Amino acid sequence: MDKWPGAAVAIALMALVGAIAVAGLRYAPTEFDKIWGALASLVGLITGVVATYFFTKEVSRQSAKQLLVAQKRLEEAERKVTISDAAATSLYYSRAPEERQEIRSDEAVNSWLKGK
Repeated sequence: MDKWPGAAVAIALMALVGAIAVAGLRYAPTEFDKIWGALASLVGLITGVVATYFFTKEVSRQSAKQLLVAQKRLEEAERKVTISDAAATSLYYSRAPEERQEIRSDEAVNSWLKGK
């Protein structure tokens, strides 16, 4: 269902270019060259827009999916950090004060405590 609006617009634009070309056949070749020359930039713009739309649509979808996956992984990592931090806090404070003093000499524990 998602594909038909873009395809309909592309077909309509191609029909417009075709109609201009067919209508131009009623004129003399020199007049048609002038008409087509005036519309050439519009035809080029339309062609570029249609091609860009169809070639970047899937890339945009994939990027959005990758962003959602990355966000879910980030949320999961943040939950794990919170759980790990709570577990470390619980473990640290379950120790006797003298054992905590020994543990504090560890650089990793010191950096963790500074973050508290």
